[in-house]
Amino acid sequence: MTRGLSRFCRFFGVSAADLVPIGITMLVSVVVYSALVSGIVFTNHTIPNSLLYPYPSFKTVSEGRWLADILIQLFGGGSQTFQAFAGLLIQSVNGLLFAELIGARGVAKRTMIALFVALFPAVPDLYSFTADNITFTIAQALSLSAVFALDRIRLYRWSIPTAAVLFALSLAGYQPLIVVSATVLVAWLLHRSITTTPRVSLFLASGLAMVLGLLLYWISTKLTIIWPLPVSTNTNGVREVAWEILRSYPNAVRRFYDFMIHQPLAGRLGVAATVVLSGWAVAAKLTRSNAAAIIACLILMPLALQAVFIINADSTPSVSRFGVGYGYYLAFAASLAFDLFSKLKLGVVATSAALYGLLFLAVQENGYTALKSDYETQAINRLVLKVGDLLKGDEHPALVVIGQFPLDHLDRLLSYPKRPFRPHTSSAAFMPYRQVEIANFFMGADNLRSPTTAERDAALADAASHPIWPANGSVYRSGDVIVAVLSRKTEDVTWVHDP
Repeated sequence: MTRGLSRFCRFFGVSAADLVPIGITMLVSVVVYSALVSGIVFTNHTIPNSLLYPYPSFKTVSEGRWLADILIQLFGGGSQTFQAFAGLLIQSVNGLLFAELIGARGVAKRTMIALFVALFPAVPDLYSFTADNITFTIAQALSLSAVFALDRIRLYRWSIPTAAVLFALSLAGYQPLIVVSATVLVAWLLHRSITTTPRVSLFLASGLAMVLGLLLYWISTKLTIIWPLPVSTNTNGVREVAWEILRSYPNAVRRFYDFMIHQPLAGRLGVAATVVLSGWAVAAKLTRSNAAAIIACLILMPLALQAVFIINADSTPSVSRFGVGYGYYLAFAASLAFDLFSKLKLGVVATSAALYGLLFLAVQENGYTALKSDYETQAINRLVLKVGDLLKGDEHPALVVIGQFPLDHLDRLLSYPKRPFRPHTSSAAFMPYRQVEIANFFMGADNLRSPTTAERDAALADAASHPIWPANGSVYRSGDVIVAVLSRKTEDVTWVHDP
C-alpha cells in the first residue's frame, strides 16, 4: 500500500512539502468562505438538494450527469457543511495539481497558484448547490488528471485512452466544466511549448484525447438519458459552433475585462499587470522553433474559456460557474509573471495585488451570503405564518406568490454588487419554481399545492387591488387560492401545474 501511494504521489509530482500550499489554501478558503462551512446557507436549491435523492435521479436520466448521481449517493447526500468543507479541500488540492502541471516550483509560488484557483470569484458558485460541491471539485480533479496522463504517460497508446476516459468522467460530473478541461489543457500545452521543443504529435494527441473523451461521454448519455432536459443536453449544430467560435474572442475579452474592473484599484492594477507581465514572459521565450506552437495556444485559449457556449448556445452567460476556467487562466498568467524582474519583485507585487482583489471580493461576498440567507429565511417564515392563518382544516389550497422579497437593500454590503461571476447564493431563494415546496417545508406538512393556470391568472388580476408586502392585506385568501403580493413584478409568479 505504501509503495502504491508513493507511486501515486510521484506520478502527480507531489510530496510532503506540498502539504504547506494545500494547508494554507485550505485555511484561507475556510476563513473567507466561512458562511458555507459554519451553518446552512438557504438558497433556492437547499430544498430539495439537502434531501436524499432517489437513484437514479433526474441528474442521470434528464441531465446526463450520471457520475454526479453516484457521488451524491456515495457521500450521503447534500449535507452542506460536509460538502462545503470537502469541496474547499479538493479545490485546494486542484490548485496544487495545476501548479505542478505548469511547472511551478517552490512553496511560495505553488501556494500563490493554488490560492488563485481557490479564490477566483466564479469558484464560490460551485458551492451554491448543497449536494454538488464535491462533484464540481472532483470533476475538475478529473480534468487535471487527464492532462497529467498526457504529460506523464510516455506511450500515446496508453496516455490518449486514459486521458479520454478521465475527460469523459469529468463531463459526467458536470458538462460545463469542460471549460476547465480545455483551459488547463491549453495552458499545459503553452507551458510545454515555452519550456521544451514543441511537437506536433503532442498537440494532435491532446486534441484526439479531448475528442475521444467527448465521444465516450456522448455514448454514455445515450445509455442513461431517458427524459432529456433541453437546456442541459442541447448540442450546437455546425453553424452554431462556427458562430460561437467567432464570438468567443470578443466575449472572452469582455468577460475578463468586466471581472478586472469590478474590484478595488489595487486588484485592478494587479490583474492588469499580471496579464501584461505574463505576455512579456511568453514573448521573451519566443523562438523560431516554438513560435507556431505558442501562437496556436494563444489562439485556442479564448475558445477554451468559452467552450461551454461553443458546445451549447442555450447556456446562460450570467452563470458564474461557467467562468471557472478564467481562474485557471489567471493562475497560469500569475505563474508566468511571478518570477519576472526578480530584483525589483515586480512579478511578486503584481500577483500579490491581484490576490488581494480576489480576497476582497470573497470576504464581502461571504458576509453578504450569511446575512442574505438569514434575512430570506426569516422573511419566508413570516410569510408562512401569515399563510398558515388562512388555512382551514385539512384542505389544500393553491399558493400564488407574485414578485420576490426585496434584495436591493442588501447591495449596501458590497462595493461591487453588479460585478460578474457572483455566486448563485446571491440570487433569490424563494423562486417561483420552488415556492410551494419551500412553503410546505417550513410548515412541516404538504398543506399547499401549485396553482392551475386559471387560478394563477385570476390571482394576478385580483392582486392589483391589494397592497405590497409587508403591509396588512398583502397576503390574503380568495376562494381556494392563497395569494401573496411581494411586488408588482407579475413576471415572477408561482409556477402552475395543470392536472
